[in-house]
Amino acid sequence: MPEHSVGRIEAGAAPSVPRPAVASLASASAGAAAIHVAVIPEHVEEWWAFGLFFLATGVAQLVWAVMVVRSPSRFVISLGVLGNAAIVVLWIVTRTVGTLVGPEPHTPEQVGLTDAVATAFELVIAVTGAWLAADGWTGRRVAGRS
Repeated sequence: MPEHSVGRIEAGAAPSVPRPAVASLASASAGAAAIHVAVIPEHVEEWWAFGLFFLATGVAQLVWAVMVVRSPSRFVISLGVLGNAAIVVLWIVTRTVGTLVGPEPHTPEQVGLTDAVATAFELVIAVTGAWLAADGWTGRRVAGRS
């Protein structure tokens, strides 16, 4: 019977990210991307730059989903953490003080189901990715934990 290699790191090899974590990150990113692409038409109607932002965001999240599956390095994961955390912060700002540019600056947006779901996906990426990027997958014990 072959030896099970989950969690085992061979000498000189870099630790690998657990496959369920990679699948979760990629799925969350693809989900957020799908939502952003789906709402492009309504945002273009509001202002062309909003539509362009949602297009760029959706494409970036989809590309990152592929990148993290193909090469789940600390660098790639960190890119996803930073990008999605920035989107979450922007979402919070637009729901509390409003957009800083556009046809109705400083008018807070309402929280909708689709944007809340997209933000939840982005939070999954930011939190899980930050944990992984901070050596969460190396098997080292975290201080204070057994």
